[in-house]
Amino acid sequence: MTTIEFDPSWRTADGMFGGYVIARLLQAGMIVEGFWPLSISAQFLGGVLPGGCEVRADVVHRGALTAVVQLDLVQEHRRATAVVKLGRGSPDRIIDQREQAFPRAGPEGLPRLALPYGPFPYEQHLETRLVPDPRVRQCERTSGWVRMSSATAVDLELAAACVLLETLPPGLFFADPAPSFVPTVDFTAHFAPAVEWSARDWVFLVQDTRWSTRDFCAEEASLYTPDGVLIAQARQARRVRWPDK
Repeated sequence: MTTIEFDPSWRTADGMFGGYVIARLLQAGMIVEGFWPLSISAQFLGGVLPGGCEVRADVVHRGALTAVVQLDLVQEHRRATAVVKLGRGSPDRIIDQREQAFPRAGPEGLPRLALPYGPFPYEQHLETRLVPDPRVRQCERTSGWVRMSSATAVDLELAAACVLLETLPPGLFFADPAPSFVPTVDFTAHFAPAVEWSARDWVFLVQDTRWSTRDFCAEEASLYTPDGVLIAQARQARRVRWPDK
């Protein structure tokens, strides 16, 4: 096992869930030389607390083109488990669909988004400019420009993508009534190969709430460069908590 430190500035209402934890797990899973990440799939068993965590990383498969790393995050007990799928080979795309429905306006001139459930210290690491779209309900689809600040502990671009995929507030916070807390319970992200981008430059995020009950919801998110090249996609389930509970 190795120990990794979780910065307290990333804490949410009940520990750490979601993008930052997944980013650190992805970094810990990059242990097979010559391979790059295809995907990560994580299950949360509890919130991660600031400070040290033991991480066990086991290479359970190494083939000609793929490898699999199993990870367990332990802090008093298991807080999360994840599988990182790695690949190698030509990164050249023979299919390259690009997002065409970008807003004409860039992030300049748009107000910085204040989290509807904040404030939280981790806002210092992120910048978000929400782009309203009158054609859709915000509780079903939200989109905006996002980037990371220079003051961040996540230095691997694809790990930073895990954080940026979760930058927009969950769609339920634009509903009436709104929940009090919507923590991630599972999360899967797939990464596109050979994309030239920087997490400290503006990128565009589209997030959809596919369904919701009083207890759980499912979200999808896609992250693009400013010219519409796909960087990463994610899907996750969230636990929904309400102010009366």
